[in-house]
Order: sequence, then structure tokens, then C-alpha cells
Amino acid sequence: MNEITSFAIQADRTDTPCKPSSKQIPKIQYRLCKVIVSCLQEFGEMMTPPHSFTWSGALMPNGRKAANWISQQVFALDFDSGITPEEAIKIGIEKDLVPNLIYTSFSDSPELRKFRFVYVLDHSMEEPEGAKKLILYLMAMFPMADKMCKDISRMFYGGKSFTIHSEVYHSLQEIYIKTDTYFMEIDTNKSRKITKSVKSRQALGKDRGFREIPSEESIALFKKNKKFDHPDWSEFAEDVIIFKDFLEGKWLYHKEIFGLATSLHWFNGGQKLMKNTMEKHNRSGKTKYTENNFSTVIYAARVKYFPMKLSDFSPYVEDHNLDSFAQLARIRRGTIEKIWDREPTPIETVETAMDNFIDQFMDPASLSGLYILNVPTGIGKTRKLSQLEDVIIAVPTHKLKDELLERMNKPTVGTIGLPCFSSNFINKKLKDMYKRGNFTEPLKTLKQISKNQDNKYRTEDSEKAQEYLYSRTILEKVTTDNIITTHSRILSQKFLKETLIFDEDPLKSLLKISDFTINDLINYNWAASQSEKSVKRLIKKIEGLIEKCESGIIYQTPDFNQNLPLECIEDSLSGQDIKGNLNGFIHSYCYMRDLRNPARIHYLVKNSLPENKKILISSATVDKYFYEKLYGNDMIMQSISFPRVKQNGKIIQETGLSCSRSSIREKLDSIKNHIGDFPILSFSEFNSEFNREKMDIYFGNCSGYDFLSGKNLNVVGTPHLNPAAYLLTAYALGIKVNDLDWEIIDRMVERKCHKFKFKTYEDKELQYIQFHMIECELIQAVGRSRTLRNDCEVRLFSNLPLQMTTEFTLNLN
Repeated sequence: MNEITSFAIQADRTDTPCKPSSKQIPKIQYRLCKVIVSCLQEFGEMMTPPHSFTWSGALMPNGRKAANWISQQVFALDFDSGITPEEAIKIGIEKDLVPNLIYTSFSDSPELRKFRFVYVLDHSMEEPEGAKKLILYLMAMFPMADKMCKDISRMFYGGKSFTIHSEVYHSLQEIYIKTDTYFMEIDTNKSRKITKSVKSRQALGKDRGFREIPSEESIALFKKNKKFDHPDWSEFAEDVIIFKDFLEGKWLYHKEIFGLATSLHWFNGGQKLMKNTMEKHNRSGKTKYTENNFSTVIYAARVKYFPMKLSDFSPYVEDHNLDSFAQLARIRRGTIEKIWDREPTPIETVETAMDNFIDQFMDPASLSGLYILNVPTGIGKTRKLSQLEDVIIAVPTHKLKDELLERMNKPTVGTIGLPCFSSNFINKKLKDMYKRGNFTEPLKTLKQISKNQDNKYRTEDSEKAQEYLYSRTILEKVTTDNIITTHSRILSQKFLKETLIFDEDPLKSLLKISDFTINDLINYNWAASQSEKSVKRLIKKIEGLIEKCESGIIYQTPDFNQNLPLECIEDSLSGQDIKGNLNGFIHSYCYMRDLRNPARIHYLVKNSLPENKKILISSATVDKYFYEKLYGNDMIMQSISFPRVKQNGKIIQETGLSCSRSSIREKLDSIKNHIGDFPILSFSEFNSEFNREKMDIYFGNCSGYDFLSGKNLNVVGTPHLNPAAYLLTAYALGIKVNDLDWEIIDRMVERKCHKFKFKTYEDKELQYIQFHMIECELIQAVGRSRTLRNDCEVRLFSNLPLQMTTEFTLNLN
């Protein structure tokens, strides 16, 4: 039973005991007015004695003319050719067009039955073309009906008695489907064109309970995260019983055929499959599909009908577990599609190419400039570097520097990191000053410790300070020995050698991102208040910039033309909880407010590669794109890349979970059940959760380490960075970031040889930067086992696919 039973007609509310005469008709037409009928029972009583009102289903407020028609919810057919109501009802059942009500005419008799079918729709039709088509369709389905009923402004007389046959009003949506497919079927040109009423409906732009031809935007939204090419029909048949029935030759009802057609036409080959299946089973005698059934399939595709719910047409309760057939096209979260493939390069080929590339780079005849070598971890890069002479090799950390020093075959010296003294007070003081960007005062302190004039310090501390201060001069000395140092040291200090090799990509040191808080600024301001006016003015200038800094905008840092004289306020700053480096901000290239925490300011310091030097960057993650953006093509002398090399071991990637920090916290137990007994490399905060023994390496600190070589390993996590890292980097590369959309949402994207879903930006360059930064950490983490040469297994839990992955799984989806 319909929730809303009322409907509107126009009626003359004058009791009419018999058929009106021709003289009465003009007066009746004049008296026609809109009447709201509460239900079918009331309608029947209005049409029979003592009332027997004259009525019209069309609403025509300006008089009974087709030109005045505005809408219609009730339609009628007259039968006066001798067919009985029972015979007509039987046809209605066969055609799925059972009338809601029947009432007999004034002249009805047992010898010659005269009666009227009344159809009530669940919504009003609001365009005349559809109403005309419906009337013609009803007459075609009931050829024995009176042909004089074609006029949409037709007026009907009352009668003698009524019977209600169905209190379920006819779906306007289904009526349009039936009429449109019928007229496609009888189209004499066989063009299968859609009726004019579809365009009329679309022009109205209103929701009237049926689906119109959808817009391109709504189609794109519907197709989002779904895969309609290469459908597996046999697999679909296992999931949808009514589809299996159809394929096997069960004769389906019209509504069931249409329901399947609304879904299948979206799949490549779906419409053809339905046509061929119906023809095959018609030939075998299993089915008797009509031309109207075939037209239904075409109609669903032409009108781009969205999939009907299976519960609306499938008789099987099991099918109702799926919302619609098209749900089978939904791409599971974490699904990775390979869009192209190439054979991995043999290790021997890459090893030879790497050796030749480095030999050419070391050739005295080679020109100064930048050389980029992208080779996988474990290829033997350290072996090659250990044989070189008279070069500077820069690595990310002092720990890696010490490891490389032990493996060098030629005379080599190394710079050293800040020593750890016996006094915790001194260690903390030096660390805090460096963290604040104060490089002057620590040197003074170190010189005092090294000289130890008043014997205030221990001898071993004095010796450590002397050794450290000497190591700072190594880069500026004339020597043929190799020198090993760190990325940050080589980018901040002059050196004499002509040849510099970066072991691992120095991009994070070249584009160094830091931050400070408003609370840091308040502490600096308080310290400046105790100092001279020049310091106060500088702090006030910084405060002014930050006050004007709006969220969602990246700003170019102005030229301050000075350092922050921290030595003047160091005593005041000592003991304050300051984490930010304000001196770094003064020398930064650009800055922005944090998008989530407006009290935090991020900034990027843009360092430069040394000029007029021969520079090699050798890494599994170095990307030529960034250096072209920073320095142009002219500086890049040569580059070579081997992104996919044949692995001796396995890299199995589980992509069912995003494995961001929040995802890991939420699914920690489920992840633990899948990781087994392998060591786990992840975010530092999860170290104790995953490992019985503490892992000294984690995301952000895993480049170059070799102690996991040949061991099975789990790598858990997708190391997303703060969006400020991607945005500031893009700005430093010359991308007009402020003109772009910064929203990060789930999108279908392509990266290298894969297509997948990922939370990212709309802009392709921002996507590229984000993917690269995350990918760098994953590649370095996975590379610790050296699967390239070792027969071991790495299980990677991340939804960002790597090109080096040998197998993808969805066990955690």
C-alpha cells in the first residue's frame, strides 16, 4: 500500500444520474476544478451514484485544452467493444498493467459490457509528451480499448459501480521505462532513439521519482572506484543467483530483465552478453523473449540507467546481500592494478652499468656538474665506492659514515660528530644551542673545553673536543686521502676537493624543512626584552610576519640581511623549553602555518649544491625530476636509472590497510596476527609494540644500514609526512602551489606501472612529490634485507605500491 494515497484530478462536483447531454457538456467543462482525492475508495464513490461526477485526469487550470495541460497522475481506458472486465483484467496481468480501479459506464449491460480502467501513478507526470506516450502505450497493450481516448485533455463521465483491483499505485519510473522501450521497439527506422519525453523530463530539472539521463559528473562519480572492463561473468554468476538463472536459460520476467540490464550495460560487453544469451535460449526453446524485452536492454544503456537494487527485482533473498550488481565492480580498498609491465633487468647488467657509470664520472676528462645514478639497494654500490681515490663521500648520518670508513680500501679519513662529554650539563647545553641554530656559542664552549686552561674539564673531554675541532678543518685541507662526511656538513662548509659523491639522496638536506611554535616565539620575545634594541626589533619583525600569516597560503620569506644574534640572549634562553630554530627561519626560503595546528609554523631552508664541482648522487631513491626543477637540465651532465631489477628474494606487499600511524593503532592486533616472527621495521613509536628487542632503525632513519642483510623482515607502515613538507617542497621547486587545491582525499591514481586508490592531491605534481617522499622511506626500509642478492623475504604492509614488489596481497582488506 502506498504511504501517500491522495492524488489530484479535475472534476465537476455536480451529481449526474445519467450520461450528460451535448447541451450540458459546456457547463460541465466550465465547472471542472481541481479536487484532491484521498484514496481509491473515495474516487470510486465519486464516480458512482449518487454522484457519478464527470472528471479528467489532467490538471488544466486555464480551461480544458491540451495547451493548458500542466500535469497528470490518473489515466483511463474505455472498453465498449464486447470484451468483459474479467478478460481485460487477464490481459492486464499478463502485461503487468493491472488497473487500480474499474467502474462500469452508464450504458453497461450484461449483453454488452462497457467499463473503464483507471490507472493511478505514484507521482504526477509533469510533461505532456510522456502523458501522450503513456496513453498510446496503454492503447497498444489493450488494442480492444476505445481509440477516442488519445486526447490528454479528455473528459470522462461517471458510471454505475466500481471495483478496486490494486491499491498499489503504478510506479512513474516503471511506466516511463515501459513506454520508452515500447516506442524504441516500434521505431520504423530501427534507430532505437529515446523518446521526446526523456528530453522533456530532463529539461524540467526536477526529481519526480524516476531516473533521467544522468550528467557526466554523476556518471563519473558513479564510476569512481569501480572497474567495468574485463568482467568475469562466471564469477559474477556465483555471486548473483538471478544472473546465473539468466545465463542458464531460465525465462525471466520483464522487470528482472530490465533490472539486470541496468547493471550489465555499464560493463564492457554486458549489453552484448544479454542480447546473445537471450537469442541463444530463444533458439533452444527455453525462453520466449520478445522484441520488447530486447528493447529494454537497449533502453537501459541509451538512457544510462543506474543499477537497480537487487532487492527490487531479484526473488532471491541471498542476492539482497548485495546492494546492486554493480557492487561487484567496486574496487576493493588496496587493490593494485598493473597498467604496464616490463621484464626486470638482470643484476649483472645493472652492476656492469653502475661500474661503467662511476668509472666515467671519475674520468679526469669528465666535466663538472651533476651525475645521477639510481640503482637498487644491495647492488654493490659500497664495494665500488670503497675502491675510489681522492674523493669526498657524503652519507646521511655519522653512524653510516663510521660503517663506510671500515669498508674503505683506500686511505680515508672522516669528520666526526659532536662528541658526548662526561658532563650531561655540557651535552645538553651544546645540543640545545645547536637546536636553536646557535653555532657560534657552541664553538666557543668547545674551544674552552679543548684548551682546558683552568683544568675545569676532564682530560678525555678535552681530547674529544680537540679531535672534533680538528675534524672540522679536514674538508679544507689539501690531501689525496678520501674524506667521508655527512650530507649536512658538506652542504654547510667549503671544501677543496673537486669530486663529491653523495651516497644516498641529499634532497632532504638541500630542502630542509623545520618548524617552530608560537610558544617558542613568545619565549624568544621574552629573552629579547632583556637584550639590546636590535634583537628586539628583529623578533618584533618576525612576530609581525607570523601574525599576518594566514592558513592555506605559502609565503616567501623576506631577506632579513642578518643573523639572529643568539649569543646576546643565550643566557635568557637557557632553560627555556624551546624546540624551534628561529635563526633557521630567518634564513629560510618560504614558510606556512600548519593546516591543523595554527600555532605551528613550518619553513623550508633551501640549500645549494656546491658550484664548479663534479658531483655524483648515487641512491635507490634519487629522482632526476627534483634536480631538473631545482637546477635545470644544464647542470645535469648524465643520469641513469634502474627502477626494477630482478630480485633473488621476495617482496610481498599487503595493501589491504593504509598502514598510516592511525591505521596501525586501530588495527594493531590484526596486523600482529599477520606479521609472524620476522623483525619489524616501522615507525619509532611502534618499536616496542612489534619487537621483543629494540630496533635501532625506523622510518626516517633506515638508509644504508646493512645488519639486516639476508634476513626475513616485516616493514609495517606508510610514512606520510605533514602536508607542509609536500607543499613547501613544491613551492621551492617553482610550482605555483597557492593556486592549487590542497585537499587530500581518496583518489584513483597512477604511479609508475600501477593504478590504485590513495589519499592524495588533485594536482599531478603535488601527487608526484607526495608519492616520492613516502616511496623513499619504503624503498630504503625494504632494502635493508638486500633481497636483490639474498634469498629472503620482505613483507611490506603499505597501500602505496612499489615497483620492486614481486607480489601483492589483500589479506587485511
